[in-house]
Amino acid sequence: MKSKVFFIWMGLFLALPSSFLFAHSQSKCEKVLERKAIKTLLEPFKDHPLYEFARTVKFGRGMRFYIDPVGLTPGELGEGMQGVFLKNVLKTVFPRAAVRAIKYQEKNDRAPLAVHFTIRDSAEINRETSDPDFTVEMIDIKPANIRWRLGERARMRNQIGLDQNRKVAHVYLRRPWTINDHGDQQLDPDLETVAKEIVKHGVDDVIFSSTEFDIDFTATLKQLETVVPEIHTLFKEIRPVSGLLEGNVSNESRTLYLNDTRGRMSDFHAISDFTLIMGPINFFESLQTGTETFVLINSSIAEEYAPWGINRLLSYGKVYSNLRVISRMGRLRPTGRTLTEIPEGALRPLENLLTVLHEKINAQLNRPSSE
Repeated sequence: MKSKVFFIWMGLFLALPSSFLFAHSQSKCEKVLERKAIKTLLEPFKDHPLYEFARTVKFGRGMRFYIDPVGLTPGELGEGMQGVFLKNVLKTVFPRAAVRAIKYQEKNDRAPLAVHFTIRDSAEINRETSDPDFTVEMIDIKPANIRWRLGERARMRNQIGLDQNRKVAHVYLRRPWTINDHGDQQLDPDLETVAKEIVKHGVDDVIFSSTEFDIDFTATLKQLETVVPEIHTLFKEIRPVSGLLEGNVSNESRTLYLNDTRGRMSDFHAISDFTLIMGPINFFESLQTGTETFVLINSSIAEEYAPWGINRLLSYGKVYSNLRVISRMGRLRPTGRTLTEIPEGALRPLENLLTVLHEKINAQLNRPSSE
């Protein structure tokens, strides 16, 4: 099954137009291709209980699924992107059902076949929790959102004119902010340590991302210069990564590219020699590109995320030979090794997600009508 799924997936991605990999939004044709890819991904699970249930309800005829959130929702970007994936999964398994964002919910919809899903990350400490019958956890959906990009680096670098010999690192910091003694929000001072450690390994270019960065490049740069005064010593040039995607590259001096885009993380993972993910939940996109992926889980990150959440994510990630888990920056030692084929067990999170959806659908449909 492993080799069959791999070649089908690679065929689908090679069939995509070159503009797809660096497009800000998908055309109708590209959305169709993505849905076909998800349909192919789900092919091995046609005997799963969720599919069996779908057959008993005529593949969702009369059913209505509501998802919160869906799309690039401000403040809930990660959840919203996974909401799009969940929508496509439900439309694949229940092609006759209506699958909508929660904002399109009919008022007081209590129809017998109405199902609601709220995407949340309950493993975050102090995160507001929701009714478990309605909640789909990020740690269950994110590893299941599989998008293979193996062997894409050379082709993608050629596409944007980035020198194949340049050593590129992509750094993702989930929460770049700290609160100072005056109660003001500021960039994390540890960014200087991170930048110096990355440069120490002979990196030519660094792409620096955070979902909480302002898409205004000038504003982000101003904040960065305040916290890391040496930034212009470490990097001769600082540019917006949106320019890199358009072919505005610097192949001579060491360059820092600040991510001023949304929804493009997988592209930056794929063109890099290695990635550093600071936080426990956002490393699967990098693993699926085949790029050597370092995940930093230190004491400060452990204070934000519950151990059960971290352990579940790492149990899914351990089948990837390109995963490197480190507890401090001094253990960052890139080797250049990449993942070249889909590992055995990589589809386990997807099977688990289908089981979760099946259980929650049953729980909701069997609730007393007074609830």
